[in-house]
Order: sequence, then C-alpha cells, then structure tokens
Amino acid sequence: MRKKRLALLLAACIGAGVMAGCTQQNTGVTNTQAAAEQNVSQTRTKETMAESENETSGDTGYTGNQQELAQMLEHFGDQEFIDANLSQKKQQLVLLATLVSTMSYPQVKIQTGIALDKGLTPVEIKEAIYQTASYAGYQKALNAMAYADEMFEERGIEIPIESQATVTDEDRYEKGLAAQRAIFGENFAAITDDMSESMKRRVAYVSEFSFGDFMTRTGLDEAERELIVMSVIASLGGADSQLSGHTTGSLVAGNTGDELLAAVLLSMPYNGFPRGLNAYATVNEAITQYTETNQ
Repeated sequence: MRKKRLALLLAACIGAGVMAGCTQQNTGVTNTQAAAEQNVSQTRTKETMAESENETSGDTGYTGNQQELAQMLEHFGDQEFIDANLSQKKQQLVLLATLVSTMSYPQVKIQTGIALDKGLTPVEIKEAIYQTASYAGYQKALNAMAYADEMFEERGIEIPIESQATVTDEDRYEKGLAAQRAIFGENFAAITDDMSESMKRRVAYVSEFSFGDFMTRTGLDEAERELIVMSVIASLGGADSQLSGHTTGSLVAGNTGDELLAAVLLSMPYNGFPRGLNAYATVNEAITQYTETNQ
C-alpha cells in the first residue's frame, strides 16, 4: 500500500516538475504549483485512491511514460525495516515534514488526506507542518498549510483548528530555553557577558523562536517534534552539524536509533540518493557516538 502511495505522490511530482530541484520559489501559488495541482486532480481519481488503499495489484493508474517510472519507484526503500521500527503515525509525520521541505505542496495535500485516513488528527497534522517552520523556512510552512487546509475543508473539518500555543510574548524566551535545555543540556544556549550584543541576540532568538514558539506547543510530544526537525534537516542537506546535533536531540527526546534510520530511509525517495545517503551516514554516525557515550 505504501509503495503505491509513494508511486502516486512521486509520479504526480514528476508529471508537473515540482520535486525538490524543480520547484519554483515559494511566493504563493506559482504557475508550476498550479500545474502540479492540475496534474494531481487528473491522476488521483477516486478509483486510484481506492486502489492504493486496498493494495490492489496491476495497473497503477498512470498512462504513457508514467507507467514504467511508477513501477520503478515501487522499489525504493526497505519497507519491512521501516514498518518494523517506525509507527504509522511517525511515518506520516516524517512524510509531511519531507514534503514541506522539498516544497512539494500539492503532495502535502494528498499526504494530509492519507494521514487522516491513517488515524492522525487534524491537530497533529497542523502541528507537524508548523514544526517545520523554523527549520525548512517559514514561507514553506505557510504554503504547505494552505494546501493541507484545502484537504481539511474537503473532508468537512472546520478551520482554523484550535491553537496549541502555550507561551506569551513575556515568557516565550524562558519557556523556550527550558525546552531547549531539556534536550541539549542545562548549560546549552547560555548567554555570557563576554558575548557581543549581536551574538546574544542570535542565541536568544533560537531559544525564543525555534523552541519557545514551536517546541512548547501541545498536540505532538517532544520526541515527535524532534523527529520532524531531524527529517527536515535531512531533506535540506548541507547542514551536517545540525543534523548530527538534532539526531542526538531526537535520541534524548525518546526516539530510538532504528526509528531515526527508518525515517531517513522513508524520506530517501523524496530527497534523492545523494542527499539521502549523506543524511543516513550522518545520522548513523551520531547514533553510534551517542550509544558509545551513554553505555
């Protein structure tokens, strides 16, 4: 079933040219995104959705040159390992985070529907997208949320969904710093007198925004939020030190090493092999170091 959904999502991306390297800059709904949305509406019919959910064999629902490629895409990933180590809920969170990061907005809409069918609540889906904001980029999260809202409305879910915020302007720094140190240690993000004012501001900004505004929200637990963060950084590429750090943070928050490796494998078809293999090596090394240190 997951392989057919994967083929559906990726073939829709290819048909419209909206996977990570092909998307336009996210300044609202671009022409490319509109073309992608049209492609999705044409290919993901009700019959195709039913087929993917029922794991029927044979025709994938594609025509022409899409057919062979869709069949090839079914070979991506070690689904047996993924299913054995990553819950269905966490798989959906990883996929949503990855699609936001690769700016695959029409596929965010599709995945929102799949996640609802798999038992995730609208709050959990909303919070997964929100959690990507300070790592993937705020505009990506805004655009993705618009597509997810379309699916909510189609399913008769009232929007806006209730806020999960727990901080105020007055306490977002203190609560953010507490959440940050709960994961990374009691001396993390310390502001000292010898720092320049610009450095103090930068350190405080991360505590306020990434942790105060997002990590303190309800709707998802700490482990789920760190898994989302790690998945976003793996998708972005070029941030190995942050990927390593948040791999450690994910372990501290309660995720297992096999869960994190399964998450990287799950996202690899969306991110491409060069970026995916690099992320796998970085995550695996961080897991090994953490395990050796905490034996």
